[in-house]
Amino acid sequence: MRRGESFSIALGAMLLTAAVAVIAAMHLPVMEISAVESRGLPMTPSMARIAQKAIGSCYPSIDRRGIVEDIEALPYISSAYLSYSDGALLLSVEPESGAALVFPDSAAFTDGTSFSSMAIEDAGALLGIYPLIASKEGDLDEAFADFIATAVPLLLEQESVPSLISWIEYCNINDDGHAVLRSAIPELNAVITVESPEAVGRIDDCIGIIRDENRLSPMRTVLSPPSEYGLHSDRLMRIKG
Repeated sequence: MRRGESFSIALGAMLLTAAVAVIAAMHLPVMEISAVESRGLPMTPSMARIAQKAIGSCYPSIDRRGIVEDIEALPYISSAYLSYSDGALLLSVEPESGAALVFPDSAAFTDGTSFSSMAIEDAGALLGIYPLIASKEGDLDEAFADFIATAVPLLLEQESVPSLISWIEYCNINDDGHAVLRSAIPELNAVITVESPEAVGRIDDCIGIIRDENRLSPMRTVLSPPSEYGLHSDRLMRIKG
């Protein structure tokens, strides 16, 4: 047998052995998944439904690409990566920038320019992570979309959102269709009615003014009903409290 033929046979045997070892490892009861954990975002119900299918399987045998693709298809996920540690499948995710919109029977995620449907229970899980804007007006309509297109990019620039603002409500307050955002700030015992989408860019300044007022009257945040403010593009007005 020639040297070249012997080398080819040996190389082929090595590759075959490696392939058999990989296939065997995929079916051995090692690295069994007993739980799933999320890093980068709280585990939403949709993320859990996708990842928990792997529980009981062994990490080398799961369809990691399929799980990643399904996770990345969620509108609030930019990218995802899977790993394994101490019996848990770890989901390391990079969130998209945007806001959650909640309607009576549906929810959506938006960056201000595009809107994607999402599970309504996911919106609840993301409260405190993303600005959450609730609307009683029904599904997304043209007026709401136009308002959000201006408001959301400005909202995402505000450092106080969502760390201080517990909820934001979109509502039409007049018959002429004039819409506002009502923002609740429990820490300051205040509600801010933002009178125009452009005024959203002044929320941080407004919160600073309210905080200074509360320092002068500290019992206001404890004993009084919530103070209400109207925030316009050029001024802040105390309405009540």
